[in-house]
Amino acid sequence: DIKYTDCFVYDRNLTYMMPCVAKGDQVFLQHADKLALSLDRQVFIQQWRTFVSTPIPDLPFAAFDIEAFTSEETKPDVEEAKQPITAASLVSPTERKVLLLSELHDERALCEQIWKMLKPYNLIITFFGDEFDLPYFANRCKKLDLSFWREIYIDRGKGYRIKQSFIRDKVHLDIFKFFDNGSIRQYAYKGLYDTYPSLEELSQTFLGRGKAGDRERIAEMSPQELATYCLEDSQLTFELAKKAWPLMCLLSRICRMPLREICRQSIGSYDRSLYYAELRKLEWLIPSIEDLRFKNQQFTDFQKDSLSGGFVFPPIEGFHEKVFKIDAGSHYPSIVDRYNIGPDSVFCFHSECKINTVPYHGYHICTKIRSPLSIIVGTLKDVRIDVKHHPENYTGIPTSEVQGALKVLLNSISGVFGQEKNESLYVRMVYEAITAYGRDILIKGADLCRSHGISVLGGDTDSLFLGNTDMSTVELAMQEIQDKFGASMELENEFRYFVIHAKKNYLGVSVNGEVETKGLLGKKKHVPWFIRRTFNDITDILKAVQTKEQFSEAKDKIEDIVKERIAFLRSKSVPLE
Repeated sequence: DIKYTDCFVYDRNLTYMMPCVAKGDQVFLQHADKLALSLDRQVFIQQWRTFVSTPIPDLPFAAFDIEAFTSEETKPDVEEAKQPITAASLVSPTERKVLLLSELHDERALCEQIWKMLKPYNLIITFFGDEFDLPYFANRCKKLDLSFWREIYIDRGKGYRIKQSFIRDKVHLDIFKFFDNGSIRQYAYKGLYDTYPSLEELSQTFLGRGKAGDRERIAEMSPQELATYCLEDSQLTFELAKKAWPLMCLLSRICRMPLREICRQSIGSYDRSLYYAELRKLEWLIPSIEDLRFKNQQFTDFQKDSLSGGFVFPPIEGFHEKVFKIDAGSHYPSIVDRYNIGPDSVFCFHSECKINTVPYHGYHICTKIRSPLSIIVGTLKDVRIDVKHHPENYTGIPTSEVQGALKVLLNSISGVFGQEKNESLYVRMVYEAITAYGRDILIKGADLCRSHGISVLGGDTDSLFLGNTDMSTVELAMQEIQDKFGASMELENEFRYFVIHAKKNYLGVSVNGEVETKGLLGKKKHVPWFIRRTFNDITDILKAVQTKEQFSEAKDKIEDIVKERIAFLRSKSVPLE
């Protein structure tokens, strides 16, 4: 089930986006002596440090965009491609170029010029180009009987929707799909934008400016306005690609995946490629899907019921003053490392290992042979911590990008082994073991806090909310949790006050006035502006609260605002735009 191209890279110990040397017709990795060829922890750490310290190559690329004729009655359809292409633009480090149908007066000539404009570049960047720009351009060229439409390959995958588009002898990256990757959005970019982001939203978020006009009035634009609009789309795409470039290259390097797949594949594919590459390098057998199915059947036969997922404490509902939020840093990666969890270590065949059982479950984990997964995850975690505390040792790449890449991989590793649809990595016992140890540590950590007279107001997966205490007691409890259970606890926030309503549903105002919420939808960008503004107005009131008495007064003000906004809605005074 492993692609030939992946086997080629794995077997020759090649690494994407790393410097190589050519000797005759052979290609060798320049830093081959830094590769981890044994299950030695320090050797693995040296390998990851080399990967995250070697400067990212500055490859020239061009951002490309097209516009098709649009009116109130007609919208461009990729499959039919009936509307003519009216503009195309390209931005690269050395040129900014725009082509207009109104200047050439002939769409066939325009398409020929577009093809000529693209030819010098080996790396083409688009935004939503997989599903619009390239297939629309190809279909228009086909209708115009231009032979180079055959140079554009459109992959539909297993369904009707276009999966990806390529240009022969070139690399095409659609950065929309990279930014739309849930793990990239959540872990690398901290949820700064919503799912299915537009070019406008990403540009405002990362570049501080938006598009050069409103797409809805594109049919009304003059040639000059259309040229500016189209060129600015390419410029924004180019700048966003520059922003994402170090992160894409680092993930490509660590996971041994080509950039075109880093842009388009899910986080499960990242983890699978990383795991397979290291197993092949260590000369371990890569388990087949049939092997994993047998392993999962063992679990089903052994244990009918299980406790899955992270643990959430029943909260002590209400208003609480002076609350501390403590968090177990790299919680699940630390568990994988500490307890030697991996597909090959759970339910091993050694009789002497059977006493090393997983909490809340009856199966065991090997104590004789180290799992490659635990070494991979543990050493990546160690390097991430080292980057955080000693950034001066990592000068080749911005440490924020290194942290982002490592966080994406580490935060996803437990989940991918628990996704049944991801057959090539699905091992239920691995996922159950990780979450079981996490649950056990959190419960025991909460009990330890209570033994110090601390009130545990709530908790979720890797964090606890603590009240009725002070900083020195919290620090003492965190140190004891680390000493006894191996969980490295950190103070994540200190709240002036904290209001919790239900599991995973709370609002807290920190000592510096910042508001942290969970489970409250009013702040989401997809929420209508009227509701979002109401939510923000309510948040501003809550920020000013210092005491429980003031909180009661704030509730009265909030009630007045809500009644006022409901009256606006009922009177139909809120514009729909």
